Amino acid sequence: MDENEYRNTYQAVNPFPCSFRKAMLARQCGCRHQVQLHIAEREAVGCRIPSAHEDCRKLLDLLRRNARFTLKLMEPSDVPLPHGKEIKVQVGGLRG
Repeated sequence: MDENEYRNTYQAVNPFPCSFRKAMLARQCGCRHQVQLHIAEREAVGCRIPSAHEDCRKLLDLLRRNARFTLKLMEPSDVPLPHGKEIKVQVGGLRG
């Protein structure tokens, strides 16, 4: 399966990808609304409930905004975080 085909399949079977998927796939948290998917020998995590997905997206946006100073980030908030910092935001934000 090539990368474009994978992306198309991913979007078709996972319309609501989990906002905290990096923390979930690192086995650092769990959720009662999660759906585990396996596509082309890769793991994915989705959400069963659209309203819960939206709530998590808003929470993650808030966590990212509040973590900018702690993570010493100067670039605009619309720039995606590097993987390691994203994991810190997701896991640290959920654990407190």
